[in-house]
Amino acid sequence: MTTKNAYRDFVNEIKKTGVMDYLLKSIEQEPVRLFGIICQNFEKTGKAVPDHLLHPSGYVGEVALKALTSAGLIKYLPGDRLALFRYQPTEEGVKVYKKLAKEGLYQAAKKQETAETKSAETPNEE
Repeated sequence: MTTKNAYRDFVNEIKKTGVMDYLLKSIEQEPVRLFGIICQNFEKTGKAVPDHLLHPSGYVGEVALKALTSAGLIKYLPGDRLALFRYQPTEEGVKVYKKLAKEGLYQAAKKQETAETKSAETPNEE
C-alpha cells in the first residue's frame, strides 16, 4: 500500500494547531471526567445520575457518553420528571472505576469539591 505524503503532511500540520490539540485531549479526557461524575454520584446515592448533573462538553461530551455506553461501562436509562436521560455504571464499570480511583485518578476532583464546599460554608470576613 502506498503512503500518501501530501495527505500525511496535511494531517500532521492540522494536528499542530491549538484547536486540534484541544480536540484530541478532549476526546481522551472527557470520557474519564464524565465516567467519574457518574460513578461518584451513583456511589453516593445508589441511583442513576440525571443528565443535568453531567455538563458534557458539547459534541465531544455526547460522543463520550456514547463511547462509555458502547464500552459497557455505563448504561443509559430513560429520564424521569427532572431529566431527559439518566446514566448508571454497570458492574464492569464499577470495577473499572474502583481501579481508577485506587490509582488516585479522581482524588483531585474530590479535593477540589471539598475545598469548594468549605469555602461556601465559611462566611467572608470583611
